[in-house]
Amino acid sequence: MTADSSTLAGPPPRTTESSSPGWVVSLGLAFVALAVFIIIIRAAWLCDDAYITIRTVDNFVHGYGLRWNVGERVQAYTHPLWMWALVPGYLATGSARVTLLMTGLAAALGALALLVRAGSDRPVLTAAVLVGLGASKSFVEYSTSGLEEALLFCLLAGILPLMVVEPGERRRAVLALFLASLLFLTRMDAVIIVTPLVLWCLAGRWRERPRIVLVAAVAPAVLWLAFATFYYGAPFPNTAYAKLGHGLARSALVTQGLRYLNDFWRMDPAGTAIIVGGLVWSIVRRSWLTPAGIALWIGYVVWIGGDFMSGRMLAPAVWAAALVLVLTGPKLRPAAGLAVAIATIALALLGSSPAIWGQPQRSGSGRTTWSVTDERQFYYPNTGLLIHGFEETANQHPWPRRVLDARDEGRLVQPFKWVGFAGYFAGPTVHLIDEYGLTDALLARLPAEADWAPGHFHRIVPDGYVEAVTGNGEPKRIRDEATRRYYERLARVIRGPLVETERLKDIVWLNLGAGRFGPIVSVR
Repeated sequence: MTADSSTLAGPPPRTTESSSPGWVVSLGLAFVALAVFIIIIRAAWLCDDAYITIRTVDNFVHGYGLRWNVGERVQAYTHPLWMWALVPGYLATGSARVTLLMTGLAAALGALALLVRAGSDRPVLTAAVLVGLGASKSFVEYSTSGLEEALLFCLLAGILPLMVVEPGERRRAVLALFLASLLFLTRMDAVIIVTPLVLWCLAGRWRERPRIVLVAAVAPAVLWLAFATFYYGAPFPNTAYAKLGHGLARSALVTQGLRYLNDFWRMDPAGTAIIVGGLVWSIVRRSWLTPAGIALWIGYVVWIGGDFMSGRMLAPAVWAAALVLVLTGPKLRPAAGLAVAIATIALALLGSSPAIWGQPQRSGSGRTTWSVTDERQFYYPNTGLLIHGFEETANQHPWPRRVLDARDEGRLVQPFKWVGFAGYFAGPTVHLIDEYGLTDALLARLPAEADWAPGHFHRIVPDGYVEAVTGNGEPKRIRDEATRRYYERLARVIRGPLVETERLKDIVWLNLGAGRFGPIVSVR
């Protein structure tokens, strides 16, 4: 039985699906996983948002601190653990492209290895699930991209086997809780997927184990939140305030979220099939906790309005459902060798199919439906691994060129929208004011315009704000009085000395007082 079921009995003895020698089965699964990894390599690319994080890494490595604009302490990255994972590679190579691609590919390979290990006693089913993952557009594309998904896959592949397969083992529950805290630091909202399982395990373990052990298990998350509150003045990434505090009608967001689901099952039928298969199988087994986490995640995605990146927000659901299948699915008994061979051939065909994985043309025009964009199609001409290898070519994209030209003309403070490539290649001397608020603490707390796209909630730059930033954060340049008073306190938090009584008071005001709502003012 499983942690999701009505009994806490230990797991049944592990048996194999086939009489084939164990090494043959393992070798066959390794070949299938390798075929999936080759497909991931063929699709490998980087997106603009990944360079937001790597700019922070570059500033940190060069002694400016964990900052995006060197004059401000703003947590522009959403994934602290992924950011730290990039630091060693960047120290060694000094290359954003090499670091992002190699770290992502290493994490993707590790995730596949963990899935194969989890499904080792169900080789036929595991091979079939791997085939589905190899055909899943969202899983393959976001196994790279420079974002945190591959690390998230690794952590989910560590958590779910601990909680689903042997729920009665105390050490496993503590280790799973520790990994869940790392998952929180990889993408904070992703803990939704494992929340039902974590709460169930805590309910059973809280009195059976010293509470200090459980507190230690979540220490990474607690310590980071404390550090972020002190250093940045806010416990959560700036992107959370920009994307959740926009002031838009919930009905419009939910409508867009449903469109995002529609785009997903149209563009990723294999990923849809894996999610549906995992949920249906769990219902048949009357196990509820893991599918409840997946369903909660999908509901959350709809609630926030989806995303502008086609498939990205559903990739974790695809992976979690795949893990459910390989951990708890039926033990099939056909000849394992034949099944693995067929799966490998199918993967080879999928990997060479122009209809599915044909590389985008160099025009870089990505499909856009309902404001949801095929990001890989758009960026691959400039960032695709197979086109450019490890040569840095993202700096040839039109966006950074515009900022670099302005920098060369002496404009060191610039409002801009697409800040990833532009910010990284412009270097630390340029201060970019992100009009979407992702990297700007003031704009993140202003209401968004009515004309919006998912994940891109445009703000109007207040009159005088560019001059205020140019003047080293001098608030008096801002013309609107309410915005100016708010920015006086915000600037003290993000620009002032770290240990200062007034700053510490403003941090409390910003998070617990009226400041948490942002200035309710007109900024036109």
